[in-house]
Amino acid sequence: MSYGLLITLHLLAAVAFAGTVFFEVVLLANVMLPLFCGVLSSLLTRLFCAVPRTSVARIAWG
Repeated sequence: MSYGLLITLHLLAAVAFAGTVFFEVVLLANVMLPLFCGVLSSLLTRLFCAVPRTSVARIAWG
């Protein structure tokens, strides 16, 4: 393989990597954040509703 071809392939791979990072950070972050917040709030609701309030008060007040 010639040196010019290797440099060209390396440049194309770098551009593809940068495009992938851009896609993941800019586009998927806007999709994943609401999904993550929905799952997290659901999980926290289940967790705190499962623990009786008297137990929480005993832990909080010693």
